[in-house]
Amino acid sequence: MDHILVTGFEPFDGRRINASWIVASRAAASVNAHCIRLPVRWGAPQQMLQEYCRRYHPRMIIAFGEGGPEGFRLETLARNQRQDRPDNTGTPPASATIDPAGPARRDASFPLQRLFARLKAQEHPGRLSNDAGGFLCEETLYVLEGLRESDRALEHVAFIHVPPFETAVPDSHDQAADIETTAGVSFNYAGFARALMRCSVDIMENPASLTGASRQRTSFAPKGLDNA
Repeated sequence: MDHILVTGFEPFDGRRINASWIVASRAAASVNAHCIRLPVRWGAPQQMLQEYCRRYHPRMIIAFGEGGPEGFRLETLARNQRQDRPDNTGTPPASATIDPAGPARRDASFPLQRLFARLKAQEHPGRLSNDAGGFLCEETLYVLEGLRESDRALEHVAFIHVPPFETAVPDSHDQAADIETTAGVSFNYAGFARALMRCSVDIMENPASLTGASRQRTSFAPKGLDNA
Protein backbone atom coordinates (compact mmCIF):
# COMPACT_ATOMS: atom_id res chain seq x y z
CA MET A 1 0.00 0.00 0.00
CA ASP A 2 1.12 3.55 -0.65
CA HIS A 3 2.53 5.48 2.29
CA ILE A 4 -0.27 6.83 4.50
CA LEU A 5 0.05 8.98 7.61
CA VAL A 6 -2.65 9.32 10.26
CA THR A 7 -2.48 11.96 12.99
CA GLY A 8 -4.26 12.79 16.24
CA PHE A 9 -3.66 15.23 19.10
CA GLU A 10 -2.48 15.06 22.67
CA PRO A 11 -5.01 15.97 25.41
CA PHE A 12 -5.75 19.64 25.98
CA ASP A 13 -7.73 21.97 28.26
CA GLY A 14 -6.83 19.83 31.28
CA ARG A 15 -8.45 16.66 29.92
CA ARG A 16 -6.86 13.29 30.52
CA ILE A 17 -7.44 11.90 27.05
CA ASN A 18 -8.04 13.11 23.52
CA ALA A 19 -10.43 10.96 21.51
CA SER A 20 -8.68 11.96 18.29
CA TRP A 21 -5.56 10.05 19.30
CA ILE A 22 -7.54 6.93 20.17
CA VAL A 23 -9.33 7.07 16.80
CA ALA A 24 -6.12 7.88 14.90
CA SER A 25 -4.37 4.90 16.47
CA ARG A 26 -7.26 2.58 15.56
CA ALA A 27 -7.46 4.02 12.05
CA ALA A 28 -3.75 3.64 11.36
CA ALA A 29 -3.67 0.07 12.66
CA SER A 30 -6.57 -0.91 10.40
CA VAL A 31 -4.56 -0.18 7.23
CA ASN A 32 -0.99 -0.59 8.55
CA ALA A 33 -0.35 3.16 8.25
CA HIS A 34 2.07 5.37 10.15
CA CYS A 35 0.62 7.37 13.05
CA ILE A 36 1.94 10.40 14.94
CA ARG A 37 0.55 12.44 17.81
CA LEU A 38 0.64 16.20 17.33
CA PRO A 39 1.24 18.53 20.30
CA VAL A 40 -1.41 21.13 21.05
CA ARG A 41 1.08 23.91 20.45
CA TRP A 42 0.89 26.79 18.02
CA GLY A 43 3.08 26.10 14.99
CA ALA A 44 3.61 22.41 15.80
CA PRO A 45 1.41 21.02 12.98
CA GLN A 46 3.38 22.98 10.39
CA GLN A 47 6.75 21.98 11.80
CA MET A 48 6.01 18.29 12.24
CA LEU A 49 4.01 17.70 9.07
CA GLN A 50 6.41 19.60 6.85
CA GLU A 51 9.34 17.60 8.21
CA TYR A 52 7.44 14.33 7.92
CA CYS A 53 6.60 15.00 4.27
CA ARG A 54 10.19 15.99 3.54
CA ARG A 55 11.49 12.71 4.97
CA TYR A 56 8.82 10.15 4.05
CA HIS A 57 6.78 11.56 1.13
CA PRO A 58 3.34 10.18 2.08
CA ARG A 59 0.66 9.89 -0.57
CA MET A 60 -2.20 10.54 1.86
CA ILE A 61 -2.56 12.16 5.30
CA ILE A 62 -5.71 11.73 7.37
CA ALA A 63 -5.83 13.96 10.45
CA PHE A 64 -8.19 13.70 13.41
CA GLY A 65 -9.10 16.25 16.06
CA GLU A 66 -11.48 16.30 19.00
CA GLY A 67 -14.58 18.41 18.37
CA GLY A 68 -18.16 18.63 19.57
CA PRO A 69 -20.20 15.81 21.08
CA GLU A 70 -22.77 15.34 18.32
CA GLY A 71 -20.77 12.98 16.04
CA PHE A 72 -18.03 13.16 13.44
CA ARG A 73 -17.42 16.28 11.35
CA LEU A 74 -15.71 16.27 7.96
CA GLU A 75 -14.05 19.68 7.71
CA THR A 76 -14.51 21.35 4.33
CA LEU A 77 -12.67 24.63 4.90
CA ALA A 78 -9.62 26.02 6.69
CA ARG A 79 -9.36 29.75 7.35
CA ASN A 80 -6.05 31.51 7.71
CA GLN A 81 -6.74 32.74 11.22
CA ARG A 82 -6.04 31.80 14.81
CA GLN A 83 -8.11 32.23 17.93
CA ASP A 84 -6.53 34.34 20.64
CA ARG A 85 -6.26 31.27 22.82
CA PRO A 86 -3.29 29.79 24.69
CA ASP A 87 -1.97 26.40 23.69
CA ASN A 88 -0.90 23.61 26.05
CA THR A 89 2.23 25.54 26.98
CA GLY A 90 0.11 28.53 28.02
CA THR A 91 1.39 30.53 25.04
CA PRO A 92 -0.99 32.59 22.87
CA PRO A 93 -0.50 32.58 19.08
CA ALA A 94 2.42 34.69 17.85
CA SER A 95 0.27 36.06 15.03
CA ALA A 96 -3.42 36.29 14.18
CA THR A 97 -2.88 34.25 11.00
CA ILE A 98 -1.45 30.80 10.35
CA ASP A 99 0.56 32.01 7.36
CA PRO A 100 0.79 35.80 6.87
CA ALA A 101 1.76 35.19 3.23
CA GLY A 102 -0.91 32.58 2.57
CA PRO A 103 -4.45 32.81 1.15
CA ALA A 104 -7.35 33.77 3.40
CA ARG A 105 -8.81 30.26 3.13
CA ARG A 106 -8.09 26.86 1.71
CA ASP A 107 -10.98 24.63 0.70
CA ALA A 108 -10.72 20.92 1.44
CA SER A 109 -9.57 19.03 -1.64
CA PHE A 110 -10.74 15.54 -0.65
CA PRO A 111 -14.10 14.37 -2.10
CA LEU A 112 -15.87 14.74 1.24
CA GLN A 113 -19.41 14.46 -0.11
CA ARG A 114 -18.62 10.97 -1.33
CA LEU A 115 -16.93 10.06 1.92
CA PHE A 116 -19.79 11.49 3.96
CA ALA A 117 -22.38 9.49 2.01
CA ARG A 118 -20.51 6.25 2.59
CA LEU A 119 -20.08 6.87 6.32
CA LYS A 120 -23.73 7.82 6.76
CA ALA A 121 -24.77 4.69 4.87
CA GLN A 122 -22.97 2.74 7.59
CA GLU A 123 -24.96 4.69 10.23
CA HIS A 124 -22.10 6.68 11.73
CA PRO A 125 -23.60 9.94 13.07
CA GLY A 126 -22.01 13.10 11.75
CA ARG A 127 -22.05 15.92 9.23
CA LEU A 128 -20.05 18.10 6.89
CA SER A 129 -18.67 21.23 8.56
CA ASN A 130 -17.27 24.57 7.39
CA ASP A 131 -15.92 25.62 10.79
CA ALA A 132 -12.74 23.87 11.92
CA GLY A 133 -12.65 25.92 15.13
CA GLY A 134 -9.76 28.39 14.79
CA PHE A 135 -7.45 26.38 17.05
CA LEU A 136 -4.87 23.70 16.19
CA CYS A 137 -7.36 21.66 14.14
CA GLU A 138 -7.90 24.56 11.76
CA GLU A 139 -4.17 25.13 11.59
CA THR A 140 -3.57 21.47 10.76
CA LEU A 141 -6.04 21.43 7.87
CA TYR A 142 -4.68 24.72 6.52
CA VAL A 143 -1.12 23.38 6.63
CA LEU A 144 -2.12 20.04 5.08
CA GLU A 145 -3.83 21.69 2.12
CA GLY A 146 -0.78 23.91 1.62
CA LEU A 147 1.52 20.90 1.67
CA ARG A 148 -0.69 19.10 -0.82
CA GLU A 149 -0.38 22.07 -3.17
CA SER A 150 3.40 22.12 -3.00
CA ASP A 151 4.40 18.46 -2.49
CA ARG A 152 3.92 16.32 -5.59
CA ALA A 153 3.99 13.09 -3.59
CA LEU A 154 1.09 14.17 -1.35
CA GLU A 155 -2.13 13.64 -3.28
CA HIS A 156 -4.84 13.43 -0.61
CA VAL A 157 -5.43 15.11 2.74
CA ALA A 158 -8.47 15.31 5.01
CA PHE A 159 -9.34 16.49 8.50
CA ILE A 160 -12.04 14.89 10.65
CA HIS A 161 -13.34 15.90 14.07
CA VAL A 162 -14.56 13.16 16.39
CA PRO A 163 -16.61 13.58 19.57
CA PRO A 164 -14.89 13.50 22.97
CA PHE A 165 -15.14 10.48 25.22
CA GLU A 166 -17.44 10.70 28.21
CA THR A 167 -15.85 7.66 29.79
CA ALA A 168 -12.28 6.44 30.34
CA VAL A 169 -9.93 5.43 27.55
CA PRO A 170 -10.93 2.04 26.12
CA ASP A 171 -8.31 -0.67 26.45
CA SER A 172 -9.18 -2.55 23.26
CA HIS A 173 -11.03 -2.32 19.97
CA ASP A 174 -14.00 -4.11 21.50
CA GLN A 175 -14.27 -1.65 24.37
CA ALA A 176 -14.16 1.21 21.86
CA ALA A 177 -17.07 -0.25 19.91
CA ASP A 178 -19.85 1.87 21.38
CA ILE A 179 -19.05 4.61 23.87
CA GLU A 180 -21.50 7.29 24.83
CA THR A 181 -20.29 10.82 24.09
CA THR A 182 -20.81 13.86 26.30
CA ALA A 183 -24.03 14.56 24.40
CA GLY A 184 -25.37 11.08 25.07
CA VAL A 185 -24.81 10.04 21.44
CA SER A 186 -23.71 6.44 20.97
CA PHE A 187 -20.62 6.66 18.77
CA ASN A 188 -18.77 3.59 17.53
CA TYR A 189 -15.20 4.93 17.67
CA ALA A 190 -13.43 1.75 16.60
CA GLY A 191 -15.93 1.01 13.84
CA PHE A 192 -15.79 4.60 12.62
CA ALA A 193 -11.99 4.53 12.48
CA ARG A 194 -11.98 1.38 10.37
CA ALA A 195 -14.78 2.58 8.09
CA LEU A 196 -13.20 5.99 7.58
CA MET A 197 -9.89 4.48 6.54
CA ARG A 198 -11.43 1.84 4.27
CA CYS A 199 -13.45 4.47 2.48
CA SER A 200 -10.54 6.92 2.26
CA VAL A 201 -8.14 4.32 0.88
CA ASP A 202 -10.75 3.20 -1.65
CA ILE A 203 -11.19 6.79 -2.82
CA MET A 204 -7.42 7.20 -3.04
CA GLU A 205 -7.00 4.04 -5.09
CA ASN A 206 -10.02 4.57 -7.33
CA PRO A 207 -9.45 7.51 -9.71
CA ALA A 208 -13.14 7.49 -10.66
CA SER A 209 -13.90 8.66 -7.13
CA LEU A 210 -12.05 11.87 -7.87
CA THR A 211 -13.98 12.89 -10.98
CA GLY A 212 -14.17 16.65 -11.12
CA ALA A 213 -11.51 17.14 -8.48
CA SER A 214 -8.55 19.26 -9.48
CA ARG A 215 -5.11 19.44 -7.99
CA GLN A 216 -4.10 23.06 -7.81
CA ARG A 217 -0.39 23.49 -7.06
CA THR A 218 0.75 26.78 -5.68
CA SER A 219 3.76 27.90 -3.73
CA PHE A 220 3.50 27.38 0.02
CA ALA A 221 5.88 28.96 2.48
CA PRO A 222 4.88 27.80 5.96
CA LYS A 223 5.38 30.19 8.82
CA GLY A 224 6.49 29.43 11.74
CA LEU A 225 -15.25 26.16 20.69
CA ASP A 226 -13.52 23.03 21.87
CA ASN A 227 -11.55 21.87 18.93
CA ALA A 228 -7.92 20.75 19.03
